[in-house]
Amino acid sequence: MSESNGYIVGIGAANVDLYVTSQIPLKTHYDHPSLIKSSVGGVTANILFNLALLEIPVRLISVTGDDAFGEMIRKETAAAGMEISGVLTLRNSSSSIFMQVMDDNREMQYAFCDMSINKAITPEYLRSQKSILDQASAILFDPSLSEDTLTFLCENYQDRKLLLDPVSAEYARRIKPYLPCIYAIKPNESELAVLSGMEIKTDEDIRKASAELIRQGVRKVYATLGKNGCFYMDENTSVFNRRPPLKNIVNTSGAGDSFFAGVIYGMINGLPVKETLQIGQCAAELTIQSDSSINSALSIDSIYTHMKKAEE
Repeated sequence: MSESNGYIVGIGAANVDLYVTSQIPLKTHYDHPSLIKSSVGGVTANILFNLALLEIPVRLISVTGDDAFGEMIRKETAAAGMEISGVLTLRNSSSSIFMQVMDDNREMQYAFCDMSINKAITPEYLRSQKSILDQASAILFDPSLSEDTLTFLCENYQDRKLLLDPVSAEYARRIKPYLPCIYAIKPNESELAVLSGMEIKTDEDIRKASAELIRQGVRKVYATLGKNGCFYMDENTSVFNRRPPLKNIVNTSGAGDSFFAGVIYGMINGLPVKETLQIGQCAAELTIQSDSSINSALSIDSIYTHMKKAEE
């Protein structure tokens, strides 16, 4: 890595994700035959999973219970190549869980989450991880952290390059006060609208909204625009990057996480903006061509191969 020989720390939720797909139309008060899949997830963990696949050293600071789900989280994150000495295990506690219910057309109808255990990621706990945080080249953090913890990170680790995925419009509202502390942010259009306080309908609106984030102190904005590609802005540069629409979409879950991982790869290696955006978009495309939120075949070689094929 050209900017630093350090590692990236991710601070936030590591969940077990449960995906329930009904085999019949959903009904109230009814027992549905379903397919149920589980995986380790959470935005912070997912981005670290992808970074590990791109051979970037990563460390996870999170919390799990001492239940079976906690054991699953610790086992799979470690197997993926994450350093997990910063993962706290709480006795007699339930691990963080996200559950999504889809109908027989694979359309998401309900989602439920219990992330209450993450209240244990306090400023006091982060102080106990000072040796890990002080040597990080960048710190990725979760917008669901408590306000005290967010404030602690902003007051003590701006020099470590704070990275953030707003996750949702609701969380975007929570993190607006912390924009001056953020080095790089990855909003989608709805999150960008909330963060900037502007309505977004056109490319010019995207430029103006991103410029407002830069005005408030964000150094780099990487906005995802769905089928319309992505947009980058810093103090001196702004660029849209479009790619041909992808035809063989299998699963869109995890696309934003792999995009941000690809962008972080390009950013910390000092690659040109255009190439960095292409790496992010190709990582997302490879992810949505797989049936999981993490494409285990993702690598920097597979990204460049995919990029080359698209240019032919």
